[in-house]
Amino acid sequence: MTSEQHGFSPIKDEASFQQALQYIAENAAQLANTVLHKELPIDTLTIFTQTDDEYNFIEGLIRQYGQESGFTHGTTLYIETDLTVANQPIKLLGVRRPDPERPQVGYGDYPTAEFAALREAHAEDERVQPIQSGNGIELLELRHPDFDVLGYVVEEEDHA
Repeated sequence: MTSEQHGFSPIKDEASFQQALQYIAENAAQLANTVLHKELPIDTLTIFTQTDDEYNFIEGLIRQYGQESGFTHGTTLYIETDLTVANQPIKLLGVRRPDPERPQVGYGDYPTAEFAALREAHAEDERVQPIQSGNGIELLELRHPDFDVLGYVVEEEDHA
């Protein structure tokens, strides 16, 4: 499913923003279960915008939720927050500028103390790719063709 098929896209108001966050959180949780066969906590939700207008709207909206985070880099703005979305304690809300390479709705981050074990256990799984974040942090990117969200497993201590 592409983001254009969702009732919340493009995001133009608070209600569609909340729908998108809920969708990303729920689907990121299911993605981890599907790919890793494990439940992982989610502490970051980021929306991939599809237009400049959508980015500008969401940027203005999330800045009302808290202060800009030091995790902000390149094309992604992060705001420190203390929301609960889909029973997940969200510490960071993000919005990424439009990028044709990112047609997904968004992503969730999974901080875990089991990072090395998960990397080793899924080294041969093409749905789990080691990558570097825009901040130079090692991540495991989770992708699955049945999901239009991504997931990023990160070492808990790198995500504090």
